Amino acid sequence: MSYVTTTDPDAQCVEDRPTPSALETAYREVCQNHRAVTDFRGKLLTALPAASGAGIYLLLPKSGDPGSIQAPYLVAIGIFGMLVTLGLFLHELRGIEECGAFIDVGTQLETNMRMRTGQFTRIYDYYHPRKEGSGDIDPFQRFVNNVKGPIGAAWIIYPSVAIAWLFVAALGLFKMFGTVPHQ
Repeated sequence: MSYVTTTDPDAQCVEDRPTPSALETAYREVCQNHRAVTDFRGKLLTALPAASGAGIYLLLPKSGDPGSIQAPYLVAIGIFGMLVTLGLFLHELRGIEECGAFIDVGTQLETNMRMRTGQFTRIYDYYHPRKEGSGDIDPFQRFVNNVKGPIGAAWIIYPSVAIAWLFVAALGLFKMFGTVPHQ
């Protein structure tokens, strides 16, 4: 980053600060990285339940004969699907942290660039709402805003898909021990 050094003859310190073009370059990079992480997270959040639902549909018997797939395979596939979903969920949690870090850096850059309503400032304000009058963060509204956004969606979708894969594994276990109800 390019820096401008200013000295005040009456002051005892020297202040280094980035040039406007360096701030703009950094801001552009933060925007692009935030957009890339957000885009990937959104695609994964959409594709995971669709692909898992299609896979589970293809695995489960369509007729009254529950014996068409061998039980050990159902158990293995169900556990595998659940573990893959868990791994993707852990990756999503890391993506949430990365987006939060990009928002923090972007907000600071917007402040340094004197942007009053930049995209990161708006996002930060949405996820950190202030109480009327006091200026303190409103924890209830913060919770509601997080539930309404991609964070809440992740906490609903990933566990739901993991439960669906556990159902496949449980079906296999029931078949192994002869407790699958027949129609």
